[in-house]
Amino acid sequence: MPSAARELLTTHVRASEVTLLLADYGLDVLQPVTHLPHTGTQVPVRDGAPAGRAFATQTPVLEVTGDP
Repeated sequence: MPSAARELLTTHVRASEVTLLLADYGLDVLQPVTHLPHTGTQVPVRDGAPAGRAFATQTPVLEVTGDP
């Protein structure tokens, strides 16, 4: 992820971890963008995962992954 986007999200929403996800052409999965040519595990859009819910509803979803 470009460092400017990471810095913006960290500063303005106090995000401690940021992952850029791109939707596939069928809008079925979200693909994490990492250091090319590597990618992370796909995230299904319709399985109830926070990233899928945020994408499907186009609204922010807070995901708490550990102690603050």
